[in-house]
Amino acid sequence: MAVQETQVWGIRGGTRPQLGRRLFLDEQVAAIDEDCMPDLSQLPQTREMYKALYQPLNPDINAIQVGIYVEHLHTFVNKIERGDLMVYPDRMDEKVYIGQVISDYFYVDCCYRHRRRVKWLPEGFPKAYFTSNAFTNSARFFPIRKYADEFRTGWKFR
Repeated sequence: MAVQETQVWGIRGGTRPQLGRRLFLDEQVAAIDEDCMPDLSQLPQTREMYKALYQPLNPDINAIQVGIYVEHLHTFVNKIERGDLMVYPDRMDEKVYIGQVISDYFYVDCCYRHRRRVKWLPEGFPKAYFTSNAFTNSARFFPIRKYADEFRTGWKFR
């Protein structure tokens, strides 16, 4: 039986990148800023339940966007495992930060409510260290597959 590689996830600073950066790097978390949603650890862990909650709270968003945001939340809460790697390309300093997930999902009653603790490496890498196509995904949260080994190497390098 083959040993499964550590999953690598990409996350962006959300709709408020300066606040996202402070939370991520100073408070050592990764977070999603879908602040309209309640504590998801207290709900049935189905996409259908998330969608039933999300859609009425966001009536101006079309069904495709609802599906995308619900998928991000569902994956963030249910698919990430301790030990997975998180990659944060910071628009503020143009560096890429790599960290290891060290907690389960938790909820805080303030901005960027949906969180996981991450042990970030203290120094970011210049974006040029990685293949430029590694950052073409514009989603706020996404799995990294094709270029995952570059980030695994970066984690081991430090």
